[in-house]
Amino acid sequence: MESAIDLEVVAELFQRWRSQRTSTREPIPDRLWRLVASLCSQHNKSAICKRLGLGGSQLKQHVERVTSKDDNGFVLATPQADVKEPEAPVIQGTPVTMVVKGSHRTLELRVEVDSLEAVLPHIGGLL
Repeated sequence: MESAIDLEVVAELFQRWRSQRTSTREPIPDRLWRLVASLCSQHNKSAICKRLGLGGSQLKQHVERVTSKDDNGFVLATPQADVKEPEAPVIQGTPVTMVVKGSHRTLELRVEVDSLEAVLPHIGGLL
């Protein structure tokens, strides 16, 4: 599992970038905005803004922009050529574990096989 990015590490990167930029009007690079976006799942947005010297609307606008470019909410499904039929019939009540990984989130779901058909349409809303 990926380690969580630390707010203090990002603050140091912002400080370094601000000290090296050639103009105060120079836009914050997307690489820094992507780090800020990863902080949003772990920290309060007002704490992020305060520590990094950002405005709330600025944070919202740029985080939405960089995340929509990288992760539009869809998970790419690839066909598997060697999918084999189960050797034994599936028994009702047997638990099934599904793991769906996105770029920022992982969903692990365990349901009984006879409930799977009812659950599948709702998985997209959970991500």
